[in-house]
Amino acid sequence: MLALQPETGSVRVEYRGRTIARYVFDSPANHPYFDAVTPLEHDGVLTLDRPYDHPWHHGLWFAWKFANDTLFWESAAHDPDGVGPMLGQSRAVCTKIVENSIQQRLAWVDSLGTVFLDEDRVLEFGDDQAGWHIDWAMDFTARFPVRLHATKIVPETPWGGYSGLAYRPARAMNCDELLAAAGSVDPAVIHGSRGLWVAYSGPVDGGDEPFGSPRRGGIRLRAKTPTPIYAYSESFQSWVLMVALSPVMHGDLHLAAGEHLRLEYRVDVIGSAITEAPV
Repeated sequence: MLALQPETGSVRVEYRGRTIARYVFDSPANHPYFDAVTPLEHDGVLTLDRPYDHPWHHGLWFAWKFANDTLFWESAAHDPDGVGPMLGQSRAVCTKIVENSIQQRLAWVDSLGTVFLDEDRVLEFGDDQAGWHIDWAMDFTARFPVRLHATKIVPETPWGGYSGLAYRPARAMNCDELLAAAGSVDPAVIHGSRGLWVAYSGPVDGGDEPFGSPRRGGIRLRAKTPTPIYAYSESFQSWVLMVALSPVMHGDLHLAAGEHLRLEYRVDVIGSAITEAPV
């Protein structure tokens, strides 16, 4: 049975008294995120928080890249796009635990205090024979006309297109990664395709297995409707840095003042290699 334990600025997700994740919503990071995510089967950590190569990556999180040219993805301390002072964050206004769910009101606000979007977020937790999962629902309301967009994918920025629900795998998993989506395990095919799910799994640290036989695990991101999949690697031969379901990878989203946008996902946390579609 999963249980939620409130802490100052975070919520611990527990399974039979063991912590299997932390949802952090009050920290120097500019977005709430899940850290130290582990499967039910073993203690191998599946997420990486604040890696040296991309310190704004936080395990498992949701972020828009830009809203009206204001940068929301990176934090104030890391601004590779040179946007300058116009940086944003999703700030938790209200957080409560209702049974096995976390319910939040978030404000997407820039560094000058202008609120672009109000968000109502519900995270519902469950477990079954396949592992444990998060049903992740978000309702956005625009305060004024808002354009949600990403860095364009052009020869100068071939790595562009990222935004949305993102997963940064633990470094140990890069040693023998397995990337999977409907119909393919080839990053060159998966990256930029539209699909209902993408999964990343691999070997994990923290187990007591014999030398050379590590435990494995991974995370599968699932969308309600076909969504562009971000899985870029420098040469499509080296390891994939991050996977994401990116709603604005191939085009902008425009919200009028007062217009609503609802996004629904499921995150599956599994203690083995992931090669098949969700049931």
